[in-house]
This record gives sequence, C-alpha cells and structure tokens, in this order.
Amino acid sequence: MEDEKVGLIKRSIEFFKDLNREMKKIIWPTARLTFKNTWIVLLMITIVGIFVFILDVTLMQLLGLIMEVSRNNT
Repeated sequence: MEDEKVGLIKRSIEFFKDLNREMKKIIWPTARLTFKNTWIVLLMITIVGIFVFILDVTLMQLLGLIMEVSRNNT
C-alpha cells in the first residue's frame, strides 16, 4: 500500500514536470495577434448572422406565399 502511494506521488511529480516542459515549448500569440483574431472572429459571426437572418426572412416570405397560394386554390 505504501509503495502505491510513493508510486503515485512520483508519477504525479513527473507528470507536472513534463507538463511544465511542454508549456515552455508553446509559442504564445502576441496581444496584437490575439486582438486581430478576435476582431476577425467577431466580423465573421456578424456576417454569418446577417446571412442567416436574410435567409430566414426570405424563406418565411416564400413559405407565406406558398401557403397563401394553397389557401386560394382550395
């Protein structure tokens, strides 16, 4: 039982050492790049939102027209 605890502690210490080594390898983006990417994402969200809105309104108008035509034919 004691050996299991020691093994767990050693593995945990080794895990955090490896984690620290891997974190040092990461090339973190600059603040300017992060700001630029954030604006690109927000712009794309806005563009897609406008597209979906226009598509929704158009399809609702088309559906209303189809329903009106079918109502008049019955």
